[in-house]
Amino acid sequence: MFEEETRRVEKTKMRNDTRMIQFIACGLAGSVASVASAQTAPFLINGSGATLLQALFEAPASTNDFIDVDGDTITGEQLAPTDLSFPWLPDQYWQVTYRIVGSGNGLAELRDWGFTYATLPDGDPGNGTFNCSFSDKSIWNREAFCLQGAGQPISVGANPGGTPVRSLMDGSFQVSTSTDPLVAGLQMNFAALDVPVSWFVSPNGQEQYNRVPGAPGYGLNPRVAVNKDGTAASQSNKLKSLSGLNGDINVNTANPDDHTVFDTAITLAPVGAIVNYGVGMSEIDMSDLRHLAATGRRINGENLMKITRDSGSGTRNAFMNGIGLDPSWGVGENIGDRTVSSANDLLGPDFQPSNKGSSGRMDNTTLNHRLAVGHTGTERGESSGWLIAGNMDFLAVRSDIKGGTVYARPTLTNLLDAGVDGYNIIGPGGIATMGDPRSDSAATGGWGWDPSETGAYPNPVQPPANPNVSAYVNNITRSTSAFVAIPGGSPTLFSPGEYLASQFLLFAATDNVPVINPNPASTYVPIVANPDKNQALQTYILNQSGNVHGLPAFQTFNTNTAGRVPGRTTGVVYSDGVANGDNYINQAGNTVLYGTSLNMRNKIAYDFNGDGVRDINDAEEMMKAWHSRNGGPAWVAPDGTGSIAGTLGSEAIIEVLGDGNGDGNFDAEDLRYWADGLVIDGSTGCVNRVAGFTAVDNASASVTGNANFFGTTWASGQTYAAGDSRFDISNTAGLTTRGFAPTGADGVIDANDSNYVMAQFTGNPFVTDGEATWDDIAEAVGFDFSADMNGDCVVDQDDVDAFGGVCYADCDGSGSLNIFDYICFGNAYAAGLPYADCDGSGSLNIFDYICFGNEYAAGCP
Repeated sequence: MFEEETRRVEKTKMRNDTRMIQFIACGLAGSVASVASAQTAPFLINGSGATLLQALFEAPASTNDFIDVDGDTITGEQLAPTDLSFPWLPDQYWQVTYRIVGSGNGLAELRDWGFTYATLPDGDPGNGTFNCSFSDKSIWNREAFCLQGAGQPISVGANPGGTPVRSLMDGSFQVSTSTDPLVAGLQMNFAALDVPVSWFVSPNGQEQYNRVPGAPGYGLNPRVAVNKDGTAASQSNKLKSLSGLNGDINVNTANPDDHTVFDTAITLAPVGAIVNYGVGMSEIDMSDLRHLAATGRRINGENLMKITRDSGSGTRNAFMNGIGLDPSWGVGENIGDRTVSSANDLLGPDFQPSNKGSSGRMDNTTLNHRLAVGHTGTERGESSGWLIAGNMDFLAVRSDIKGGTVYARPTLTNLLDAGVDGYNIIGPGGIATMGDPRSDSAATGGWGWDPSETGAYPNPVQPPANPNVSAYVNNITRSTSAFVAIPGGSPTLFSPGEYLASQFLLFAATDNVPVINPNPASTYVPIVANPDKNQALQTYILNQSGNVHGLPAFQTFNTNTAGRVPGRTTGVVYSDGVANGDNYINQAGNTVLYGTSLNMRNKIAYDFNGDGVRDINDAEEMMKAWHSRNGGPAWVAPDGTGSIAGTLGSEAIIEVLGDGNGDGNFDAEDLRYWADGLVIDGSTGCVNRVAGFTAVDNASASVTGNANFFGTTWASGQTYAAGDSRFDISNTAGLTTRGFAPTGADGVIDANDSNYVMAQFTGNPFVTDGEATWDDIAEAVGFDFSADMNGDCVVDQDDVDAFGGVCYADCDGSGSLNIFDYICFGNAYAAGLPYADCDGSGSLNIFDYICFGNEYAAGCP
């Protein structure tokens, strides 16, 4: 042992003594490649995929030698030093790149480039997603060469993805600095996934919100994202296809070929439901969390801000499957195309709650929006620091849909239980490769590396084309097996297996595990007793391993913090008038900087009256705050009472308390957000839009003298009554953003609105009984809660009848019928707008013209 340690120290010293000129990416050229050929170059390994497993690939332990990869009889040494000097240093055996793009997106890149070489420059459409702009972060021996879609100094634009180097295409897979497409290229060698490959495969069939992996229709939600103005975006919610740029791949491991993808199990990766302290919740039922993820609203209609990853995310896949939801249906707010830009995390004009391209983007967006609920790897609470610092927290989840009876946080004890009353939102993570690494030679850690493995490999198949990929994967799995066999044994110190045991959960550690291949008839992924449980390993992890989930911050919800001051895009003047939008200002007139600790007076979003809760009693103080931003007297915020007693009203920050739609302002649209989705009826427990909009008008009458706050009119000419603005939810274009924020109002209550309400339950394929019931998730995924006009959380004919004198035939809202109404209807029909569906059939045809003609002939009341 001493002799090996001495040799390791000597080898490290030699590396330091022979340090050459620093590697400068912009200086790479064909002439430099000839210099590299004078010495043995390292071997290149390229990976792409999971953000949930990001910590593993950024950890030096991931490339510490356990199986003696380089054959020098020394174990424990670093095979991929971060020092990237050129010419390559003697101890640099590997260069490893990893693109953090999300599991499914990594699988797509393996599909496209796993058996052929990419050679086109960065940004070329021919690369598919293999471009820097698609990556939240790309690392080369742990050094970032791409960050939030932008190349860093060591990036090389001549290479796909901006990767600093390529490998030779002669079968050696040695690093090359040549950019000649006839000499060198890039092959994607592995995809890291938070879930098995089969959980990203979509079998043909009828889609439904609760399909499980392998079931017909799984992963095929046809709903696409919309932009914040309601227009269609390009982002699909479907899972990945096995058909790629250069042919198809398959998962037929029983009869494999050179395009067969193999899963190598690595670790169990728990995913937490994260929450901003402004939400005012510490626990939630799984059925409620599922409702929120599928619709953007809770089961009671409360309009929280559900932050989501894009459908190519394994974290999204693991989380949604963990809560009984087909991942393609986990759309949340469903706003915008996939983004890796931090600009979209900030409140302001670029704020976007959906389709985040990484866990970092997810975390920061949830930190900034005061009504946000998200999902992310539980270990990030420690590794990213936000849980430890008291900036946001985890929700305890009661797995009611699985038979659970208690609310469980992702504590170490609950994770090791992983049953219905433990914490069971867990992804079975692994590494996908073209070929089976364990089929490779014993020298790469394949069959026969362990002396007990004698005879032929029981299931011989083709190994990966790059033997270094086999060695890389086997180095991880062999060290993990050794740690399981002897937890904490000295041979596994600083090994990948030890690291996984401390940051994640080894498969053998838990009492229960999710079923990898559930019965297609299941309505959620079942949990079963772990057949491979190792009690000695579990005991060790509980008592000695220092797993991050055992830290005090994981144990209980932090009630002593309000979280972090939200960040806004600078260079914009918001409703508070602060120059350049550089900070907030509280009611004492003091500057409040972004990212600092938030005063407890601002703990609960929309708690304007300071009693520690968000409810209808906030209406009048909310209106006073709005009035002060619009020419009225300064708002004198009440001091805190209840759970925030002792806090000063002067510490209140209007834009922090009341920015519901995330645009950085506090304006009339934030009052609409409150009225539409945050006023809960104490008798029914459901959001009551009648009460919400009525409260806004009454508060406006009291504070400003205006009893029609939103200035809404009836096209029929009838007199406006308090709360009538609830009827104004759609416009002639029919552009809305259901689940996100009410954006369809055009100031006039007319047939556009009543017809939109009718469309929610007639011609809706999810509604078969004539009424759209919100607490039935099978129906809620298909309609807009804002169409509930009478406050009963059901959308049906009663809501249409509530409009009273709306005249459908008055298409242009002029108050009289004439040729312009026919022209208006014809234009709506030609544009395919919802208004033109006169008979509510769900499709446009001649019967809609007949229907309109009959309505016109009947005249208006």
